[in-house]
Amino acid sequence: MHAVRARAQVGRRLSTPRPNHHALPLHQSVRIPKRLASTESQQPLATPPPYRPSRWQRFLAFTGKVTLITVGAGAGLFYYIAHKDRTPGIQLPHDPSKKTLVILGSGWGATSLLNSLDTSEYNVFVISPRNYFLFTPLLPSVAVGTLSPRSILQPTRYVTRHKDRDVAVIEASATDVDPFSKTVTFKDTSEVQGLVSATTMKYDYLVYAVGAETQTFNIPGVREHACFMKELDDAENMQRRFLDCLESAAFPGQSKEEVDRMLHMVVVGGGPTGVELSGELHDFLEEDLRSWYPELANHIKITLVEALPSVLPMFSKQLIDYTESTFKEAKIDILTKTMVKEIKEKSVVLQMPDKSIKEVPCGMVVWAAVRADPSYNPYVCGAERVMNLDRATPSAKSRATSWRSCLQTR
Repeated sequence: MHAVRARAQVGRRLSTPRPNHHALPLHQSVRIPKRLASTESQQPLATPPPYRPSRWQRFLAFTGKVTLITVGAGAGLFYYIAHKDRTPGIQLPHDPSKKTLVILGSGWGATSLLNSLDTSEYNVFVISPRNYFLFTPLLPSVAVGTLSPRSILQPTRYVTRHKDRDVAVIEASATDVDPFSKTVTFKDTSEVQGLVSATTMKYDYLVYAVGAETQTFNIPGVREHACFMKELDDAENMQRRFLDCLESAAFPGQSKEEVDRMLHMVVVGGGPTGVELSGELHDFLEEDLRSWYPELANHIKITLVEALPSVLPMFSKQLIDYTESTFKEAKIDILTKTMVKEIKEKSVVLQMPDKSIKEVPCGMVVWAAVRADPSYNPYVCGAERVMNLDRATPSAKSRATSWRSCLQTR
């Protein structure tokens, strides 16, 4: 009996949990606070900090924006300039109360004057057998085919169309100028002519800028057998002559002496035109002809003839020495103190520095010697002048400036 009671007491003690001294009292309960819906709406959860790009990323973004704006502005400016260039707008008509200014020629002097002339003060007429301005320093490049003829031309009407007042461009040749009655007579020399091909016009001011002719010094055979280098037709004629010499030299059965003769090019004149032409011929030989005519490339010879002691006498000594050394490396013969006595169909007669006469066989002679320089002789009629700007060089711009100052003093 006692054993049963003892077992029962042991079982009760084992089943009774041990007291927890850290537990809360029974009369205290743990309450978990609950967040009301209104509180959640009023106090949102904290957002993460905003993304901040690095300095490199900010630099790239700024550069992209600047580039986009620059390209857009440049494209707009280019379109505006091109549109204004093609459509210059309405010009003022001729005003009978204004003075009449007639310009003879369309070369360096006339074009320089037109570019800087205030046409709103005059009724301007341009009379020239050419309706374009020719950039003559690039004629040697046209002669060997490096440039096309159109790339060195600027229409005269392009210049006159961008003036404030209308400028009349007449393609004709002036045949007579009367400074006493202040009239100029001109006629149409084109292949197609109308019922009226000659007329006379009165003027108040006349600018004589017709250019200069090539000086031949009355040497026999120059005009008959030499190629000039002054007009666009001269460059095209030289190109055609040069290619004919090549094709004739490549004809079957030609002897070595005849091939050497036809491929010998003689350039007369050691000025800028002659030096430039000789260099263009050499470049054309090295860059093109060696591929097209490999059998003839070693036979081509270029000779530059100059009567003065050196080439380019108007330039500095350093440039002269550089030109001569460059030509020596390129195997271009320079004959200084050598004069041309006669040009024949298949040769040129030279007077050497020792006064001996030598006949040199050649296939083509290019005459790039000096041009006749008309003197500056204005015709005086009362208080008006006929101004001469016929020097066909860029220095005519200074003459145009003096002419404008002369007008301003009147």
